[in-house]
Formats: sequence, structure tokens, C-alpha cells
Amino acid sequence: MQSRTIIPNSNGRTRLVPVEQDHWDSGEVQTRSSFKRHAKGNVSIVECDPQGKYIILENTSGSVAEDVSNFEIRRVIDGVQAFVFRLPSHLVIQQHGHLKIYGRNAGEINLTPDSIVMESHASWGQGRQAETFLYNSHGIEKASHILIDRFLQLLHPSSN
Repeated sequence: MQSRTIIPNSNGRTRLVPVEQDHWDSGEVQTRSSFKRHAKGNVSIVECDPQGKYIILENTSGSVAEDVSNFEIRRVIDGVQAFVFRLPSHLVIQQHGHLKIYGRNAGEINLTPDSIVMESHASWGQGRQAETFLYNSHGIEKASHILIDRFLQLLHPSSN
């Protein structure tokens, strides 16, 4: 398909220039997610739901229960700090145990002794890049989880 575009000259005049264009009339979008995790110590962030429904912490130690009282989880969405959530007092993750932390509006929540609800926020938030950091009660970073979504748009040219 060919169209014309008006191009201004340096002397102030304009001219019509033919421009070749492809016509795209259908396509699909694919999402590919990748993540990076890092931990200093026995507690790690093993999963962050892409829709922001929950986060799962894990104690990788087979011999020591980990007290995570007053630890902070900081969430950064697309480069902007969304919020900070402080874990409640007297919270312990048992050996090889997990702690699932739901957002308030996560939908069907299966509360078990190893899960809590973050009442202060509806969800953990979502975006193209979701960064989650775990800090101990002294403000030292103990773990991180970075989830990156890449959108690939596949377009199909029309048969015109």
C-alpha cells in the first residue's frame, strides 16, 4: 500500500513524498516472565504472584526455625516504591517451612497456620517489573525477588 506524506523543505515549501506502508490487521501478544532471586541467610522470597495476590517466603534451613517478627517487605512496581509491609510480631517460619502472605482482596484465600493476610493493602500490586525486598528488623536486606514481564507482539500482515 502506498500513501503520500507532506514533507517541509528548509526554504519553507512543502512537497508530497510517496511512502510505502505495510498494513497490519491482526496479531497476538505473548507475555514472557523471568525472575531473579537472591537471599542472604535462611529466609528467601520463593514466589511472587504476577497478579499481586500473594508472596511466599521460605525458610531453607532444615534445622533452625526463623523468627521473622517485624521484618519488612518493600514492593517496587515499575521503578516506583509501592509500599512497605511490616510482618507482625511473634511470627516464626519453621524448618523447611513457608509463609504465604495474601493481599486483602486476593479472592479465594485458603488460610492455613502458614499464611496471613496483609490487611493494609488490597494486593501486592502488579506491573511490567515487580521488585520485592525483604529486610530484617534491623533494616538489613535479607532477600530479593525481581519479576520482569516482557510483552512480545506478533503481527501478521494483511493479504492486501
